[in-house]
Amino acid sequence: MPNYLVILTFDGSDFHGWQTQPELRTVQETCEQAVATLFEPGINVTAAGRTDAGVHAIGMPANFKTIKMREPHVVKRALNGLLARDVRVTDCRIVPDDFSARFKARSRAYRYLMETAFVADPLTRRYAWQAPVELHLESMQGALADLVGEHDFSSFRASDCASISPVRRMLSARMTELGDGKVELFFEATGFLKHMVRSIVGTLVEIGKGDRPPEDMRELLAHPDRSSVGRTAPPQGLFFIYARYPESLE
Repeated sequence: MPNYLVILTFDGSDFHGWQTQPELRTVQETCEQAVATLFEPGINVTAAGRTDAGVHAIGMPANFKTIKMREPHVVKRALNGLLARDVRVTDCRIVPDDFSARFKARSRAYRYLMETAFVADPLTRRYAWQAPVELHLESMQGALADLVGEHDFSSFRASDCASISPVRRMLSARMTELGDGKVELFFEATGFLKHMVRSIVGTLVEIGKGDRPPEDMRELLAHPDRSSVGRTAPPQGLFFIYARYPESLE
């Protein structure tokens, strides 16, 4: 029974997230329909992360097992012929039987794009948070540094988050100015809670606007309080970038 690993890129604008939901269009259901047509019905496609509605992906790993063997290059070409135009397979390979895109991942990375120009670009409104505000980026950098390390991220989890533990290790949190009022925030961690990145971004923006001091980030980690964080940033600025796996799979 071959175990296929595919790397997906998708525009999440018209999806209700990754996970299958009744009567809603999701990335998982779209992929499973294509896989069922190529192989056999009932195949489960497991992704490295479960994105929310409106969130995009550049390199989302996902795996599935079948009873039929086909060459990976054939699978890639065939799936791209079956999938909707807002989802594409950029790579496909056969991996060990015990591989799981979700449970074998050592870390996951996201980026969040903001545009602070006072005249918003209509061509990027589906792919960035367009917020016409002036941000003090040095304050935001200081707060980002406090996120690195192992912390209880309860302050930044959704109320319906199903994760057993709120503790995660943030491996990297940084910000890059792209020019013309564009700012990219990057986060890599061993795992993320539901709405964690978007909630962190909302708090960072309040710090950047001067509505709260940079030290608040450290306080929210030391003394978790969901009611004290900033607004949850909108989904369209968030992109799943990649997941890291054991060296033998890279």
